[in-house]
Amino acid sequence: MDIYTFISNIISAIAWPLSVFLIVWVLRSPLYQLLPLIKKLKYKEFELEFGEVLKEIEPSSGTSDAKIEEPINPTIQRFLQLTEISPRAAIVEAWLHVEAALIECGIRNGVFTSNDLPKSSIEAANLMLSKEIISSSQAKYFKNLQLLRNKAVHNQEISDLGEKLTKEYVGKSLLLAMNFNKQ
Repeated sequence: MDIYTFISNIISAIAWPLSVFLIVWVLRSPLYQLLPLIKKLKYKEFELEFGEVLKEIEPSSGTSDAKIEEPINPTIQRFLQLTEISPRAAIVEAWLHVEAALIECGIRNGVFTSNDLPKSSIEAANLMLSKEIISSSQAKYFKNLQLLRNKAVHNQEISDLGEKLTKEYVGKSLLLAMNFNKQ
């Protein structure tokens, strides 16, 4: 092997990795801005999803995102402590809090009675939407929270959702529950 063949082989061996590196380096700023938009990333056994869906859900009654860093009441304090211990448990408990608020709202507004409850929370939300007790955006918000709760509970690969995402879910759940309690 002469020197020219050697140099040619080295160049051909590093051309693709170098090209990919240069493209990523040149486009690093736009790629960084696209990262939050990724809803699902799967590589072999590793699967990542969840984050952006939380940003899509917004409360319908004009309230802003919950800032729950400083606990205002014992309920929030309890959820924050649970978030640190078990993110999944915090998500389930927050979901149960929202479901209870929805049912109480339905009973309070005469949509159903405590003896004749709907079979599922989605059925309750749809019934309340049809009676115009809750808005369509609140119903969508409710369904998105349920979808995220289902993913957290049933997806075995999501072992650690992260404290920030869990707190965000809990905050949005508490906001929706407060909206239901006001109606």
